[in-house]
Order: sequence, then C-alpha cells, then structure tokens
Amino acid sequence: MDENLIQMVDCHGITSETEFWERYVRTVQPEWAKRFRPSLEGFWDALNGGPGWPRECKLVFTGAAELEPIDGGRFLAGLREIVQKSRNSLVPVQLIET
Repeated sequence: MDENLIQMVDCHGITSETEFWERYVRTVQPEWAKRFRPSLEGFWDALNGGPGWPRECKLVFTGAAELEPIDGGRFLAGLREIVQKSRNSLVPVQLIET
C-alpha cells in the first residue's frame, strides 16, 4: 500500500445507499468502476482487488454518522464490519463519524 495516498470520501449529506456508492465512485474513481457492484459485498470485493478497487491507498470516509438512518442503521453497521475486516485487505478503511 502507498501509505502516503489517502482517499477521502465525504459522507455529509448522503441520504441513501445509492448516493453513497455514487459518491464513492465519483470521488475515488476506482478501477473497473463500470463493473463495480454497488453493495457492501461488492465493496469488500473491491477492497481485495475486484471491480471498484480504489488502488493501493487508505480509504477514509468522513461524516459517517450521517449514514445511520440508511436502511435502519444496517448499512452503517455493515460498513463498520468491513472497516474491522479491512485490516486484512489490500485497502484499509477508516470511518470518521463527524
């Protein structure tokens, strides 16, 4: 991983899972973006080199607390699980709640 490369995705104002994935793709401009599956499972695949891979970097999502209402909190809970697992992936992920 290029420890100097940090990709920041601002989650402020996001009100749906669709908006979240659109912002991820627009901000990070991942490889194979057209083949990326916009879901938590697809994101996990991307972190391990699949379609939507953000290249070797650290991904930081700011304003993550604003994702809490999406799908009754299940989306943010799933994203938090991915953050924990990302320690073993090609791309570590960090959530900043504010």
